[in-house]
Amino acid sequence: MAGLATELYNDFISQDMQDTWKLCGFWIFLCWITSVLSNNYSQVDKLWSITPWGYVWLYVLKSEGDKRLLWMGFVSTLWGIRLTLNFARRGGYTWPPWQGEEDYRWEHVRNHDRMKADKNPVRWHLFNIGFICIYQHVLLMLIAAPAHIAYKHRGTPMTLFDWVLGVVFLILLILESQADNEQFEFQTEKWRKIKANLPLHGMEKDGFNSAGLWAACRHPNYACEQGMWITFACFSLPLAGMNWSLI
Repeated sequence: MAGLATELYNDFISQDMQDTWKLCGFWIFLCWITSVLSNNYSQVDKLWSITPWGYVWLYVLKSEGDKRLLWMGFVSTLWGIRLTLNFARRGGYTWPPWQGEEDYRWEHVRNHDRMKADKNPVRWHLFNIGFICIYQHVLLMLIAAPAHIAYKHRGTPMTLFDWVLGVVFLILLILESQADNEQFEFQTEKWRKIKANLPLHGMEKDGFNSAGLWAACRHPNYACEQGMWITFACFSLPLAGMNWSLI
């Protein structure tokens, strides 16, 4: 673990990661100032499906077209496009972009006895800058960290392992798309009936989807999402063995 910690520290302060940190800092500042001015604290949500592949392509451009990084950029971009479109159809984007629906969880946090944003605004704003903005954006940057490892080893020939990882990533992406579609159709129909005061039956009455992929797993979309990024992290394995981007 000491070796991984040293490697992590050295990479974090290396010249290769300076552009990544600058971009991350820009997103942190943008989301913080926008959330404060708009009083909507779901600004990170709007960028969740965009920033990770942006970091990957930053390394692709710096590598001048390294084949492995191009492959990683391709699969991560498909992930980003799909998730962005899914977020958009659920009403995640509005105009102007800083408005729109806020994640219901932040309202619960604001009203928690230990927070009480109206009585202790300093505590809430510290939570906003520390957790919502900094923590989540650093997490999104670290999701793309295997691209940093690939950049350090740029020029290393691709192997069958790299192609297999990309295919597994794409299969999980397809499954996640199917799971999200099933859930979207289920929720749309359920709420249509609720708003029309129509009777609910079966799964609709239970309130939970339990058909299709949802019959096999409680949250198949989340399982596929986690599987994709574990797969993405494995791109670094043949290059650096056990490394900090896998943690």
